[in-house]
Amino acid sequence: SLIILLATTAGAVTVKWASLTNPSDKDEWPLGICIGGDYIYVVGYDSSTGDSQWRIEMYNKADGKLVKIWTKNPTTYNGVLSDCVVVGSRLYVVQSAGSRWTLLSFDLDLNLVKQVSLSGEPSSVISDGQYLYIAGTEYVGGNDARWRVEKRRLDDLSLVAVYTSNPSDGTGGAWGIGINPA
Repeated sequence: SLIILLATTAGAVTVKWASLTNPSDKDEWPLGICIGGDYIYVVGYDSSTGDSQWRIEMYNKADGKLVKIWTKNPTTYNGVLSDCVVVGSRLYVVQSAGSRWTLLSFDLDLNLVKQVSLSGEPSSVISDGQYLYIAGTEYVGGNDARWRVEKRRLDDLSLVAVYTSNPSDGTGGAWGIGINPA
C-alpha cells in the first residue's frame, strides 16, 4: 500500500510524509482507508500465503510509520476487506467474497471485538455516529443480483433495517454509500 499525507498551509499543498509497503511478490490491494484517533487504517488483502487473506495496516498519523498489521485467512476462497470507518473507539470493516458478507468490529489497537456474517457482498460502510450503513450487492439466484443497504447498531452490530432494489435487468449492486449531513 502507498499512503501519502498531504498538508495545506496558506493555499500550498505539501507532502508531510509517504509510506509504502509491499507484503509479498504476489497480488495485494489496499481498498479502503480511514482515520481514527492518532492512526490511519488501510484495509484490503494480500496473497502472501498463496490465497487472498484479509489485511489491515495501522499507521501513525503524525509520522507515517507502520505501527501494526492484522491479517486473517478464514477460508480458502478469495476474501477482501473492502472498506472501513472509525466511530468513537471502534474500527468497523466490511469484507466481501463471492456471496459472503462479513462485518468486523475492532478496537483502535486492532483487537477483533466482534464479527457478523451475512449474505451478500458489501463494498462500502459509513456511519452517522448512531448507526452503520453498509452498501453492497445481494445475489438472489443465478446471475441476478440487486442493491442491498443495511442499517446496523454500533454497539452490537444487530440489524435494524434493510433496503433492497433491482433497478435493472440482470446483475447490479451498490458500490458506495454516503450520508447527507443535512
